[in-house]
Amino acid sequence: MFEEVNQDWEDYRIYKSISFNCERCPDEKRQQCIGSKSFEKMADRHVWGDYL
Repeated sequence: MFEEVNQDWEDYRIYKSISFNCERCPDEKRQQCIGSKSFEKMADRHVWGDYL
């Protein structure tokens, strides 16, 4: 559901939701999930997150 779009200088991988998937959700569910009209959600995760 998310694709990696970048990695910042602090070793965080930045992911963005695939807007096509979010567009298909009903409005009330989408508001709970992303709260955005652009149909995108951003998330980040440290590259060593699984090991810390």
